[in-house]
Order: sequence, then structure tokens, then C-alpha cells
Amino acid sequence: MRDLKSLTEEDAVVIVDYVKDTVRRLEVKSVSVAVVDVRGNVLSAIRMDGALPHTFDVAICKGKTAALYERDTVLFSHVEKGGEWVRGEAHDHRADDNRRLVSPFFCSWAGGVAVFSDGHGVVGGIGISGLDELDDHELGEKAVDHWELTQ
Repeated sequence: MRDLKSLTEEDAVVIVDYVKDTVRRLEVKSVSVAVVDVRGNVLSAIRMDGALPHTFDVAICKGKTAALYERDTVLFSHVEKGGEWVRGEAHDHRADDNRRLVSPFFCSWAGGVAVFSDGHGVVGGIGISGLDELDDHELGEKAVDHWELTQ
């Protein structure tokens, strides 16, 4: 077993392929997906045919935010109530502005998923953009689950 401290190019291929295959199988809107390493550097990023152009940059920002803040981006804008994610009260937008001063790529939209490995903490992040925010988040979680099964 390898000593995993960061996602690799091979990991990114597994994750991106899973997302593309799932989107095609479910016949939902096309998305952009980005996989970043533990430091937020992009390993792989694609915009599927038909995905809106801006989704590419948003997916990268979601992935970077998840990896560097070591949490799913849904936690910045939603709260879990009764097993469901609901949009939190209109939170203080100054908090987002302050984070963007330090990290211009900061994204508080759901769809960024932190990837963890036992014994190593966060090893990277996935960003998905193009569906509804919570659908982006759910697809990201499923991609992480699929990646874990390949380990």
C-alpha cells in the first residue's frame, strides 16, 4: 500500500472519469470537474461538452477551497437539518470578502469536496460545477466514495 499524502495524477484520472461517466449515465447537464492536490494545485480539470464556460473556473475554485480549508464547501453556505442540506441564513458577506482577500479563489458555493485519507488528513479536493449546488456536492461525495473503493 502506498503512503498517500496527496492525490496524484492517477487519482485525478479515476475521479474525473467517474464524474464524466456518471453525468453521461444519468443524462444530466454537463459539468466541469477539477481535482487538486493537497496544496490546491490542479491535477486535472475538464469542461464537458455543453457545460457553461464559467463552470470551469468555478470548479477549480471549489476544489482549491475544499483542499485548503480542509472541508466541503457546502459547509460555508448550508446547514444540515434532519439529514437534509438547507441554505443557511443570509450569512455575513463580509466573511466571504475577507476570505477572498487572502485567497482570491475562495468559493462558498456547494460542490467542493475535501478528500481525506486515513492517517494523512486531507489529501486534495474535488470541485464540480454545472448542476444545482447540492447536486454538485452529492456528485463530488460519490466521486470520493468511488475513489476510496479503488484504493
